[in-house]
Amino acid sequence: MISCTLSFQAKERLLLCTNTTISHVRPIYTESGIIFMTDPSLVTTSLKSYLLKSQTYLSLLILAVCVVGMTSIAAHTFKRYSEYNLQLIAQSFSEQIQMAVLLEDKRTIDDTIKIFMQKYPLQSIQVINMTGEIIANSAEPLPIYRTDAALLESIQTWLISDHAGYTNVVHNAQILAQVKVTNSIFPLISFLKLFVLFFIISLGGVLFLITFSTNLIYRNIDHSLATLTLTTESIIAKRNFTQRVPHSHIAEFNTISESFNALLNEIQTWQAHLQQENSHLEYRALHDILTQLPNRAYFNQRLAQLFEHPNTRRHFALLYIDNNSFKEINDTYGHQAGDAVLQEMAIRLKRTLRSNDFIARIGGDEFAVLLLNISKPMQAMTAAKNLLRVGDTPLQFENTSIQFGFSIGVALSVQADSIEQLIHQADQAMYQAKANTPQKLAIYTPIST
Repeated sequence: MISCTLSFQAKERLLLCTNTTISHVRPIYTESGIIFMTDPSLVTTSLKSYLLKSQTYLSLLILAVCVVGMTSIAAHTFKRYSEYNLQLIAQSFSEQIQMAVLLEDKRTIDDTIKIFMQKYPLQSIQVINMTGEIIANSAEPLPIYRTDAALLESIQTWLISDHAGYTNVVHNAQILAQVKVTNSIFPLISFLKLFVLFFIISLGGVLFLITFSTNLIYRNIDHSLATLTLTTESIIAKRNFTQRVPHSHIAEFNTISESFNALLNEIQTWQAHLQQENSHLEYRALHDILTQLPNRAYFNQRLAQLFEHPNTRRHFALLYIDNNSFKEINDTYGHQAGDAVLQEMAIRLKRTLRSNDFIARIGGDEFAVLLLNISKPMQAMTAAKNLLRVGDTPLQFENTSIQFGFSIGVALSVQADSIEQLIHQADQAMYQAKANTPQKLAIYTPIST
């Protein structure tokens, strides 16, 4: 709404005070003159003017936000880069002058300072001894213009922290002096000026092109965006990564579609790879690498399952198997032969067991067997005797015949109140078999009270 107060002598200048037509003006008479006000109900705006005005306001807002945001990001990036680069320069300089400081060779220090000042965009380099005295100083004053100098100092203080260019000159863990390197601010000022200028010019060009082509390409863009959106929403909702975004007639959106489809392919491939890797890692976590049998962790899981399930709790047996001459085999034939014996033991023992029995390598030369559906001690003893027979045939290793045998301790789950107790019983029986029985087989018998 536009208003203008006129004296009676200035009525003829009415049209100079308003940008609306006279038909849109409503006069209000006052003692000091006439106030002409526009009537909002009578004012009309063309669609072209409305779109141009709205796009102009929006573009100016975007321009302001982008300039501020991008300038802040550029300044922050420059700050981190400058501080990191400054620290590296200071560290390199301190290493270069280490011996010169130690020998109090000021000339070499000055020469090194000149080299670094020529090589890097630095404001100054100072070398300060431990008493606070400046040994060498390359400080170059800022330009004479006081306003520029004050501004540059402010920007430099804000961007680069005071400790960024400080480092110590150390020799044999002793601090000889301190180096202070100050970065030049002029590259940043030039960069920011060029950045802002380029950004404004680019955004102005983009604004012109957007204003010119919005009505022309809106329909195709909207169709392509809708297709991409619908496909994405469907994939998210159904978790069906076999769907693909259809071809678009706009090259840029078709590139996005192809990239999106390629990403879906990568996701599918990566999922399959992860599943394979997880399966491999899970296998390695639960199996012994040498014998490919389940390891102690897998054995403990299986034992806990059998012990906790009511249908198997009192109907299985635990066998502990230990090689009788494993140390002698290693000492006589070498560790490779010992590994071969363990591998052969694993193959023979597993081949002798039933398909539903469970065997694991739980230690160096120790194996454990879980015999299922065992209700009588004689069943477990019969199975253990069959296992003992697999050691009757020697192993042929590198044209050498290696004889091996093992001892087996048997414990029945029905005689144990806990997993720990069952393991202890099997372990006791195994040591009894190794020490006291010629057939190297023993079954745990509870002590009667």
